[in-house]
Amino acid sequence: MKYDKKQIMVFEKRRPGALMILGITVLDIALGWLFYRSFIACAILLLPAAGYMMLLLKELRKADRKTLNLQFREGLNAISTNVGAGDSLINACIKAYDQLGIIYREDALIMRFFRAVIKLTEMNVPIETALYKISFAADDKDMISFARVVRTAGRSGGDMRNIITSCAASISARIAAEAELNTMISAKRSEFRIMCIAPLFIILYLSIFSPGVIAPLYASVSGRITATVCLALYAGAVIAGRRITDISL
Repeated sequence: MKYDKKQIMVFEKRRPGALMILGITVLDIALGWLFYRSFIACAILLLPAAGYMMLLLKELRKADRKTLNLQFREGLNAISTNVGAGDSLINACIKAYDQLGIIYREDALIMRFFRAVIKLTEMNVPIETALYKISFAADDKDMISFARVVRTAGRSGGDMRNIITSCAASISARIAAEAELNTMISAKRSEFRIMCIAPLFIILYLSIFSPGVIAPLYASVSGRITATVCLALYAGAVIAGRRITDISL
């Protein structure tokens, strides 16, 4: 059976907004002026600036998935509780959707997830298949693991209540551990962002209060080469730092 993409869509496609484009443009001009004092350099740096914007969009998509993963923990707990109370899986999902609606707005990612699942079941798609399909559309490993277990249990005729309860407890514990890890390193991420901005303020400070110190960088070919090497090292450090602080279980 083929599905309309809108029926199984959990994430909206991330596109650069006006604020992001403005921020990247300001950064491009700042780097071109601080390192080269040249508008031509600003134009040349537009290409790597666009690449950096694509990197930011990728990180935003990853942040969306982390948000959904954390919200899914509460959804799992709600499903497990409802199934433990004697509800069928489909009724447990419907009740979980209603319960989560008290906490989250209608456009929250987890609400979109449950809406998509319920929508497919209304089209006579089995709940196990609906969970499996939407979990793959959401591209979340914990959702996919849960959907696979539920699908296997449904086909084999296992004890669905105990299987869902134990699976939900296991996945919920893993998500909680990753959330705790992210909390532990959040301070380091804040320090890293400050360290990314600090070099630019140092150059700006020298440009205003001690212009003679860095004037040779803009007056000779060797100075331009030195500035380019420094800019490349700075960009590499920023990218490497982002990857180091992106830790997941």
